[in-house]
Amino acid sequence: MNLQKGFSIVELMIAITLSLLLGIGIFQVFTSNQESARLTQALVEVQDTGRLSLDLIARDIRNAGYWGCAGGLDRVSSTIDTGGTGYDADIHGIGAAGTGGGVSALDDVAAGTDVYGMAVVEGTDVLQLRSMASDGISIAQPMPTVAAALFVSDNNDFSIGDVLAVSDCQSADVFQITNVNTSGGADNLVHNTGTESPGNSTNSLSRQYGIGSQILRPTFRSYFLNEQAGVRRLMFRNEQNVTTVFADNIEDFQLMFGVDSTGDGVADIFVSGTTIDNEISGGGAYDYDDVLTIEVRLRVASSLTDVVDEGIVYAWNGNAALPAGVDEGRLRREFSSVSTVRSRIP
Repeated sequence: MNLQKGFSIVELMIAITLSLLLGIGIFQVFTSNQESARLTQALVEVQDTGRLSLDLIARDIRNAGYWGCAGGLDRVSSTIDTGGTGYDADIHGIGAAGTGGGVSALDDVAAGTDVYGMAVVEGTDVLQLRSMASDGISIAQPMPTVAAALFVSDNNDFSIGDVLAVSDCQSADVFQITNVNTSGGADNLVHNTGTESPGNSTNSLSRQYGIGSQILRPTFRSYFLNEQAGVRRLMFRNEQNVTTVFADNIEDFQLMFGVDSTGDGVADIFVSGTTIDNEISGGGAYDYDDVLTIEVRLRVASSLTDVVDEGIVYAWNGNAALPAGVDEGRLRREFSSVSTVRSRIP
């Protein structure tokens, strides 16, 4: 009996207690690391969404209001039939046939406001940008008459129904292709009346364009917030009448406009779209054509929940509180950038 060895009850209790303390410590370290990893993941997600969204929107803002070598919108004419089936002022309304300038917006929209068949989140803004983009294609032969077809290199992807513009340093004309005839290594872009949607109201352009005149594509870009299944999304619409999800979990979208109110080529005031609308309706000194810079503000939330403590006070858009009903456990960051409409800078 004297040779038998073992642990006493006291020793076992001490060992169990130490093991429990060690296990609790390990569990706390594991939990802390897991929470830190989730927070880091949420931060990376929010940063990527905010920065990428601002970068892409800024690119479209910089390109807005470009009408080719023609310069100003007052030099742009259009043959697009405003009464034709499928006419859309946003997409086709550039030049004499429409009212679409390079920049327009809806500010602080009311509840129930729809654009492009989708509801816009109340209190947010809608940005609309128009311009022309080049495919590097130009006229290969001079036009003998204003109603003649346009001959361009057959190294292009133009199709019947495409809305295009022809531009030189004097003017630009928007038209719709009704037929494409290929002959002798060149494409004849026909722009007759009576076919396609919305079609051309006339086959005569404002003038005859010579060799080297650019063929451009009118572009349209619109950004707005829509909510689906409790998730707010920044939506994007283009000139093909296609609306897609641009980014998820963007909770607010606000705009401010740098306006040249004195005509000296410098943005001297920053105002909201409502202020510009009031100037327009009241016959004021400026409108959206005088916008030189646009500030975009986004509030981005993480898709991960329970990553921050609830009750954090936010200062956003003049309000120190989040809207009622939102998940306060999501990580949120504010992003903003100011971009210049390059075509309007002297």
